[in-house]
Parts: sequence; structure tokens; C-alpha cells
Amino acid sequence: MEMLANPIAVVRMALGPSAKIRASRKQGILQLVDLTAPLGDEVTVAFDSRTNLPAWVSWIGPDVNLGDVTYRATFVGYDPVGGVLMPMGYNTTMDFRNLVYSKVYVDRNIVDGAIADMAAPADVKTVTQRPPQNLQATKVADGVWWVAGTTVLEFADHLTLFELYGNEAQTLALLKVARALVPAKPVTQVIVSHHHFDHSASLRTAVSEGLTIISRRGNQQIFEEVTSRPAKFFPDALGRNPKPMKFLPVDDHLTLKDSAMELNVYHVIANNHMADAVFASVPRYRLLVEGDLQLSEMGLSVVGRQLHGQHRLLEDPGGHGASRSRRHHQDQHGRRTDRAAGAQCSGALRAWRG
Repeated sequence: MEMLANPIAVVRMALGPSAKIRASRKQGILQLVDLTAPLGDEVTVAFDSRTNLPAWVSWIGPDVNLGDVTYRATFVGYDPVGGVLMPMGYNTTMDFRNLVYSKVYVDRNIVDGAIADMAAPADVKTVTQRPPQNLQATKVADGVWWVAGTTVLEFADHLTLFELYGNEAQTLALLKVARALVPAKPVTQVIVSHHHFDHSASLRTAVSEGLTIISRRGNQQIFEEVTSRPAKFFPDALGRNPKPMKFLPVDDHLTLKDSAMELNVYHVIANNHMADAVFASVPRYRLLVEGDLQLSEMGLSVVGRQLHGQHRLLEDPGGHGASRSRRHHQDQHGRRTDRAAGAQCSGALRAWRG
């Protein structure tokens, strides 16, 4: 679709015999028309009635985090080149918080120049969506498993996940593996460490599966925003099975505890990579579970041995686990708290995801 986000390309497509033009309408100084390309792609083109030049092109595309996204490429700075007018600037925005998707400034336009063969190779034309990787669960401790970046924790009557990565297919595959670990116990919760899109890509699928989302209270607004967006043109799991998000907020500290498992979820303090983040600890095993946490910034002396791929069991030279820093912070209630907010753990389960 981005190939049509060019005034020459979209006008040539509109003038072609197979294009369908409909719904001509006025919007201030702009004349809008909807176009259907020969392959079925649909765009809206706005023409400036003062110059008759294309002002912008918009289209709808899928996004794993946001569902249907409307993009708009605006053209500015038309300059004559080879008998036609070409823009020197392209600014593409998306209808999520009016974010700038891309901004391009052109050094030079070339008209009727030599073009290399741009046909897709045969193997590219026939490629299909890559199937999810063969996921294997690694047992870390009784009631704790690691699956491709996701930590599975077994409670008395349910399973809770820390992080859930990937697109819809990957997320469903991870859930399938997690559910098979203890078939009698449903997966009911997922803890999302922070709102960055690589960590929240599975959010829409998780909500469609009825999972309760646990995260820092400050993430509730953006999580509600992304899970309430439609996916009608490119239906995803949530578009096919719409549900409201169930959200359990974390302020400074949240304890999830029953007869089988105790999990403490803490607010990450003063981390320069991510705002409104959380990490968790399992006191019984002295494990720490985190995503994108820079342990050196928390005053932890990281030594020890590698454990299960991306996990690391951390131990200090004295055998008491991750060493405690003398640095402390004041939390919102004025209590004096260790920067690790869980340094009682003598080990750490690191579930890194870049």
C-alpha cells in the first residue's frame, strides 16, 4: 500500500481502466475521492481545489498492537521536474495519537529515469506466513516454567504468566504450551512488565482469550486504548471475539498468593528505559522475574551461572544471592525501600527481551 502513497503512483492508478472511483465529496478546500486499485487495495485521495494537486493519500492497514490503523501520507513542497510537479516532502501519520509514522525529505526527484527490475523473485511470491517456532517449556522450579520469554507460574487453581510475546499466532502457540503444562488449571492472568510495543504485542490476543492484564496502574489508559480499537478491515483475535479488557493495577506492590504460590509484583523505580514498569519475585525459590530491567542500575552485583537459556541464576560471592546495594529510595508512602524492591531474593530469573 505504501507504493500508492505517492502522487504520481496514485494518479496513474486512478486513471487506469480497472480502477474504481467513488464517493466524491468536499472537505473544506479539499476534494476527496475513494479509489479501489485493480488488486482490490482501497485508498482515499484528497486534492487541493486551489491547485488540483494531490494533498494526501490515506489507507487502512493491520497492526498487531493496534488493530486497524489509518495511515495518511501528506505531500508538501511541490517542485517541477521533467514536466510534472513532484513533492519534496512526505509526512505519514497514523490514527493512534496522531503519531508520525514516517517523515521523508527528498533530495532529488527523477522522472522517466532508468528503473531496475523490481519484480519479486518467485520464492518471495510464493512465501507464506512463517509458522510459530517449535515452543518447548523449560522447568525452572516446581510450578515455574519458562517458554520463549514467557514465565509460567502455577497457583492452586490457575496459571499466571509473566510477559507474553509475539503476534497472534505466536501468542496462541505460547498459550497452548502453557495450558498443556497443567491441563486442569486455566491460564487466567498475564503480567505485562511495561507498555513498550514489543512487550504488549500480545495484548489484544490475551484480552480476546479472557485473560486479566496485570501491570502498573499508569499503563491502564494506553492498554484500554489499544484494546478498544476496531479490527474490522483486518480482523484479528480481538476483532473476531471482542471483549473488554480486565485490568488489575499495580501501585507500589501487589501480592498474588494462595496455598501453592506466592508472587510479589513490584513497581520499578527510576529506570531510564521504561516508565510504569513492574517486575516480580517468587520468595519460595528466591527468583526474580523481569523484562528489560537493567540490574546494574538497581545496584545488583550480577555474578553467577547461566540458567536455562535467557535465565540467569544470580548469586553473590557470599552465597546470599544478588548482592544488595547500599543505595535506597523513598517510595510514595515514605518508606525506606531497597532499590531492588525484593532483594530478599537470593537468585534472579531473568526473562530478557530486547
